[in-house]
Amino acid sequence: MSPAVRIALIGFTSFERAHIEAALQPADDHGPRYLVGDDLAASSLAVVNADDGGAVAAVIRQGRLASTVMLGTTQRPGAAAQLPRPIKLVLLLRTLQGLVQTAPPMSAAVQRVQEELAQMRRRLSAAPAPAVHAPTQSASTLTMPFNEGQAAPARAARQPVDHVLVVDDKDLVLRFLATHLEGLGFEVHLVRSGALALERLARRHYRLVFLATGLDGLDSFHTCKRIKRQPVADGHAAPRVVMLLSEDAAVDKVRAEMAGADACLSQPLSAEDLRQVVGEHEARTPIDAQTTRAANTLL
Repeated sequence: MSPAVRIALIGFTSFERAHIEAALQPADDHGPRYLVGDDLAASSLAVVNADDGGAVAAVIRQGRLASTVMLGTTQRPGAAAQLPRPIKLVLLLRTLQGLVQTAPPMSAAVQRVQEELAQMRRRLSAAPAPAVHAPTQSASTLTMPFNEGQAAPARAARQPVDHVLVVDDKDLVLRFLATHLEGLGFEVHLVRSGALALERLARRHYRLVFLATGLDGLDSFHTCKRIKRQPVADGHAAPRVVMLLSEDAAVDKVRAEMAGADACLSQPLSAEDLRQVVGEHEARTPIDAQTTRAANTLL
């Protein structure tokens, strides 16, 4: 039996949500099985109220338009499908089934990664305010709660942190790089598009930028050029850009060099290759990955 398809329902009233959930329950063993939730990061597809600006903004921030069915009168270009109101459940089911059939099946391993990313984000958003004795944390450097009874590392209060930006739309790659770069002592930030990467770079200095090829929207090589040409604040070196190639292709390597990339990594990624590329650029202050997590805000 193939894994169930996870669907996020975003922006609907409780009445609408109940009716959509009921329609997604299988009547027999034929056709896809659906698991309904409200977490985009843990879902393969999303059904979103196109007339709810906040819900649509959340989808755009996570780069999920291409896997979203917009339901409403407001047109949302780039969505996988746009359905009108009033809600026609038969049409919605047919549309979702078509998307499932045209998309490659999701493995159980990928689903586990999506769940881990979603749980990480939920824990970050639900983290309690720091106690009086704990170091003050700003919203942009929010870390995971420390283990109970364990003191916060002194690094968090006194020493600077090296920030790394990872730009990819594949959860497996994001999870791999977040885990291994944290282990090397970096504070890791994750985004899913070149446009979001440029927005982040305009607000913060990153020591390293890992940039995937083949992203939707802004071309990755053009993004690399923009990063290398971007003015750098006093006292900071320009970010070192590492291109993540979808395969070991000579053409992509040449394009990366022409765009100003400092290094390339071919997929599938390995911890040894990652360490070699990072090399002397390892973080100044190693962080115990078991006691603190990076502020890897996933957008």
